[in-house]
Amino acid sequence: MVLPKIVLNEINKAKPSEQQQPLLNLFLVFLDQTFPYLVVLDFESTCWQDGKFRTQEIIEFPAVLLNTSTGKIESEFQFYVQPQESPNLSEFCKQLTGITQDQVDNGIPLNLCVRKFVRWLDSLKEKKGVVFTQPSTETENCHLATIVTWS
Repeated sequence: MVLPKIVLNEINKAKPSEQQQPLLNLFLVFLDQTFPYLVVLDFESTCWQDGKFRTQEIIEFPAVLLNTSTGKIESEFQFYVQPQESPNLSEFCKQLTGITQDQVDNGIPLNLCVRKFVRWLDSLKEKKGVVFTQPSTETENCHLATIVTWS
């Protein structure tokens, strides 16, 4: 739901304290959304502390469906992914991400993970009417969503 400008102006006139402002800003972000849902991705990838250039590979593929009206997570997707070019995680990577070698060794290939992710997105359409294209007459009862990354 997009709030009318008059409501936003009234909220801003209230002059919240410095402690209240961050919470109010978060509240306004949730209220003033074009999208009723966001799919938030937060990939973890291989990494090294030495600064040498290396190809990073996804080692964790997590996503959540966030309801922007309530701020609640309504669905979750998460798999560990087996890195192919550098299958052994650096100590730095394990410490930074909290992901263990065992978790990626028992993970799935990225191509399978992407297929599972697409199936998850399809299930969101079936269960909640979430779509990622502009609604049309065929998608009249659907809820527009977009995908965002979190870093």
